[in-house]
Amino acid sequence: MRVSQVCQSWRFLLLEIPTVWGKLMDLDILCSRDRLREEVPSRSRNAPLWVRGHDHRWPNRSNAPIPNTFPIPFLKAYWPRIGRLNVSIQDLGTLWGVVTQAAPLLESFGTRVESSFCF
Repeated sequence: MRVSQVCQSWRFLLLEIPTVWGKLMDLDILCSRDRLREEVPSRSRNAPLWVRGHDHRWPNRSNAPIPNTFPIPFLKAYWPRIGRLNVSIQDLGTLWGVVTQAAPLLESFGTRVESSFCF
């Protein structure tokens, strides 16, 4: 978040507002930056999380998944805190084990299943 780099006062203010951090759960960014995967949820403290992005286990149109299992473990770990979820995935089955669990804060759920098949 570039706003936290403007000045020390803004940085202090942003670090003290967990709801801002809770709305920054972009899987596309978290997938590529290991350090942020723990830092952003930590800064959100107990605020509801707004999660969006893509399942990065499928980097291209082939059906061969890459070894990285992110974001499923991330979603499992933070599922009770997710307030909004909007993700694109290749296989709904991979998400099914997560979304069938209780989600007390969930207000909005959206998913798009992206097919790798060409017609």
